[in-house]
Amino acid sequence: SVSLCAVGLLLPPKLGSGEVPLRRVLTGSLRRQEVRDLLEERHRALAELELQRQQQAEEEKRRVAEEEKRRKQELKREKNQKLRREQEEERRKLQAEQRERLHQRKELISEMLAAAQGGELPTLERHLETLSVDACHEAFRRTALHWAAENGDLPMCQLLLDRKADPNFKDKHSATPLHKAAWNGQLEATRLLLDAGSDP
Repeated sequence: SVSLCAVGLLLPPKLGSGEVPLRRVLTGSLRRQEVRDLLEERHRALAELELQRQQQAEEEKRRVAEEEKRRKQELKREKNQKLRREQEEERRKLQAEQRERLHQRKELISEMLAAAQGGELPTLERHLETLSVDACHEAFRRTALHWAAENGDLPMCQLLLDRKADPNFKDKHSATPLHKAAWNGQLEATRLLLDAGSDP
């Protein structure tokens, strides 16, 4: 006969529910074939349970992996957004700085041209330390030499020419400093500009 203890340990979960009479188990009257069948059923049940646990573990592993993937994607997206915001802020900052520098330069050019127009030689010399000798506003393209020639200011004309001012620089009407001097009857300034290489 088969040991009741051994049979009890190997009974499938549904034993006693009607498929195998409990009385036969308790009396030990099971045949060997029935015991083998019970053992196989038990093994199948355990294998199914193990398979279910493995499937659940794999599913949990996939879920965790997907969650981690989504988390990394979200972090990457947030990082890219932050980088774009920083880049945009830096771009706006640079643009503001450029506008400010351009505004300051225009103001300095205006001051220099006003000094040339008004014959203020010391003020002009001070601005020439930071500005090009041919600096002008693009809208008019009149340089300090245009104003000095028009006014017949020989010391200023000589200073500007010594600083390599272009005697053939044309304003928006294609007039050079020589034209300005000649049209305003500034003979000495006209001679000075011709000697400096101005085209007649």
